[in-house]
Amino acid sequence: MPKRSQPPDLLACSTAGDTAQAIAWYEKAAAQGYGYAACNLACIYADGEGVVADSVLAEHYRRLAHQYLTDDAELAELDALVQRKCG
Repeated sequence: MPKRSQPPDLLACSTAGDTAQAIAWYEKAAAQGYGYAACNLACIYADGEGVVADSVLAEHYRRLAHQYLTDDAELAELDALVQRKCG
């Protein structure tokens, strides 16, 4: 699948009432190969941002991000975050 550019930060644009919808859009984008969406989901599930923290989903989306992103610095930062939060 081709690598995709970064989608807008949906959570930053969301209100408390539509956080679930923003996450749903990230999930759809990640499934279509948007690496930054997968990266954002890994962070969301690692931090428990708008959802219950889930280390299994954080790891799933971290791995998915690795399939689509090529920036080693961003991937290293993502890995460190997921490791720190989910240990």
